[in-house]
Amino acid sequence: MTRNTSGSGLGIGELAARAGVPVKTVRYYSDIELLPEAHRSDGGHRRYEHEALEHLALIRRLRSLGVSIADIAEVLQDGTSLGELAESEQQRVRLRQRELAWRDAIWQALGSSPGPWRPRLLDRLTRVECPQRAHEELARAWRRLLPPWPPGSPIEAIVSYAAPAPPVRPSARQVSAYAEMYALVSSLEPKAFPAARPSAVPGGPAVPDRPDRPGRPAPVWPGWVRELLGRAPDIATATKWLLLGLCRHHIRLRETDGGDSTEWHPSIERAFVIGRISRYSQCVAVIAADR
Repeated sequence: MTRNTSGSGLGIGELAARAGVPVKTVRYYSDIELLPEAHRSDGGHRRYEHEALEHLALIRRLRSLGVSIADIAEVLQDGTSLGELAESEQQRVRLRQRELAWRDAIWQALGSSPGPWRPRLLDRLTRVECPQRAHEELARAWRRLLPPWPPGSPIEAIVSYAAPAPPVRPSARQVSAYAEMYALVSSLEPKAFPAARPSAVPGGPAVPDRPDRPGRPAPVWPGWVRELLGRAPDIATATKWLLLGLCRHHIRLRETDGGDSTEWHPSIERAFVIGRISRYSQCVAVIAADR
């Protein structure tokens, strides 16, 4: 910025009047260097070239579309093209639309549920209020339950199946199903993993049991997972068997931690485990519907 005694250029009041904005708006854009001054008069007043009027018009149009000041600065100062800006803004708008559709489905689910169930349902739904974050957390919950595995392994296929991407335009039933899936998995405890024992079902996988003594280090978990993957005919079955093993392990941990073993009679245990597997499988099917 330089001094100029000729008085050329537009004063801040004239620029504001031509652009149809308040003087304080022009001053603000100048202060953050979004609208650079050409020079100052001998009296210290801001002077602008006619190009500033074009910049100010562009700023107004982009702001009316909700573009942030930072993104506008990249267009005016860093050489970002309007085409690049349009692409990034389109992605942002679509993400926002998806979040709003998800939020709408949450309110539909809560409004259509019986009154006594709403507090519990609200607690579940708020845990998955953002679809992108809900997907990341569901996948993270599964990975937390599983042993470390190299990229490209069957474990990744299981996680992809068990933690499907949320629908773009979900129904109330789908968002409720997603919340239930997260609740089912997050309630399992990723503590010391147990050894495998023979399956009670012919042809089925070995399932984990509790250690012989509380506090005893558990045998290597990946061997059990490897056996499961070798026997399962498909990813859906492998996921069901894996959830079976995790649920049984969860029950045994309760006993090991001092729970009453009589509380978990085999028939109760069976109903608990089968119920979880059945519900999770149903939820996955609901998410997969109408995509």
